[in-house]
Amino acid sequence: MFTSYALLEGSISLIKFTESYSRAEGDNAVLETLRCLGAKKSYLLSAMIFDLRNVTAVDLYDTDRSRLNRFESMLLNFLSIPGRDPLTHFKAVRLYSILPQDEELEAVYRERLSRLDVSGRRTNTSMLCVSLEEALEDMGLSHERVRYENILSGQFPWPVITSG
Repeated sequence: MFTSYALLEGSISLIKFTESYSRAEGDNAVLETLRCLGAKKSYLLSAMIFDLRNVTAVDLYDTDRSRLNRFESMLLNFLSIPGRDPLTHFKAVRLYSILPQDEELEAVYRERLSRLDVSGRRTNTSMLCVSLEEALEDMGLSHERVRYENILSGQFPWPVITSG
């Protein structure tokens, strides 16, 4: 299950996962978030953050090259707009994963990522973080630019979509 939030007028998407992170959960969250934003607004994205701190299970199902190819094809097809290069744009979007708090779940998540870190990949791999603060800091975001206190306390005024 996930809830997606648009931050900084849609330039950052924060996707918070709860319960089980399984199969193509991340892919589905990205595609559904982009669908809600619309293709044109999706080009405003500069970063996506997966917050996995509150997941209760992570598995290795469907972590193969064919799933990644399917996701990338769907992503590039969705972002196809005349005069725009979706591959160039999405490669420029920075991806962050805030790791699960449980060490065993973190290890399984890292294994998922390593299985998908293959040659010929058309999209980025995630930078791993231990907190939302670390991801925001890496993006060079200041306290004034983002409602930092609300983000860190988990109070998000901009929900885009909730699954489940």
